[in-house]
Amino acid sequence: DITERKRAEQQLTETLDLNQKMIAASVMGIAAYRVSGECVFANEALARIVGGTLDAVSRSNFRLLTLWRESGMLQLVDEALDQGQARSKEILGTTRFGKNIALDCHVAPFVSNGQPHLLVMVLDISERKRGESIKKVVYKISQAANAVYNLKDLFNSIHASLGELMPVSNFFIALYDPARDELSFPYWRDDHDPCPLPDGRV
Repeated sequence: DITERKRAEQQLTETLDLNQKMIAASVMGIAAYRVSGECVFANEALARIVGGTLDAVSRSNFRLLTLWRESGMLQLVDEALDQGQARSKEILGTTRFGKNIALDCHVAPFVSNGQPHLLVMVLDISERKRGESIKKVVYKISQAANAVYNLKDLFNSIHASLGELMPVSNFFIALYDPARDELSFPYWRDDHDPCPLPDGRV
């Protein structure tokens, strides 16, 4: 029946259009790849997450990406393809576009036109990971405050702990005395400049 066939085709077209719009609107990065690594589809969210353009991401081959190799994603993908099962993994690293990221990755094999493919879905968890790191550093500093017996050791511990969050090769701790309107630097580490005064006061 021609009418029934046209109705089925219309439903299929509407379903495909809906799926494409849902993927495009998703905050999760989504891409489909051939087993050989070539990208056949990627959404804007994935490009935004990895810090590149949609065109550059769409032309990528995941088997050539350093981040995938060093993070263990390639091994995870091959396991998923070999076993025909979905796999998940959290990774940390730097994309080929120079962006430092933390990702919650999900990979799942599927078949299209008789050929095996890979569906990749990633969620940016960089802020969550940073929040966890900050909490960890604050806890370590509070533990040090209760454990050390002098300020020098405490300041060293604070310096080392903050180094887990940011570059701290140039770092100082300043104390302000309101009675004297005086600033002192009991802890000073700088690659280039000496402490303001020999006694650490200004």
